[in-house]
Amino acid sequence: MDRWHLIRKRIGDYLGERSSAKERSYRARRVALAQELGMADVSLKGFLPAKTPKSHKSKSGTLGLDKMQKLLSKREFQDLRRFFPELNGSAAKPPTNSYLQLELDFIGFDVPARRRIVRLPIGKTGRVRIRIAKIA
Repeated sequence: MDRWHLIRKRIGDYLGERSSAKERSYRARRVALAQELGMADVSLKGFLPAKTPKSHKSKSGTLGLDKMQKLLSKREFQDLRRFFPELNGSAAKPPTNSYLQLELDFIGFDVPARRRIVRLPIGKTGRVRIRIAKIA
């Protein structure tokens, strides 16, 4: 059994049995786990095996290493860390940027040449408008 089948089986065991396809308590447990992992419920549902699969082919989708890191930090799944050596905590994490830097050079206008630096926070939505107008 490959590691992704094992993860699917363990998540299924964690969520428990369901008596019907529309059991609300099962869905509530799945939604709660998806929120803990920081993903949409439909993504987790698509990762898990169907009760009666239409295809006998194996699923190719994975949770992604960031989601796996969160899942394997849960007490119930910590024994599965050995199957994911790439999630070793000693590996150097890439630096994360908290802003995007935008530099504007004003050259060729009737104002002294200068540079304006603006730092825009990542994760926020906004608009940058640059307007060049001829004033008489």
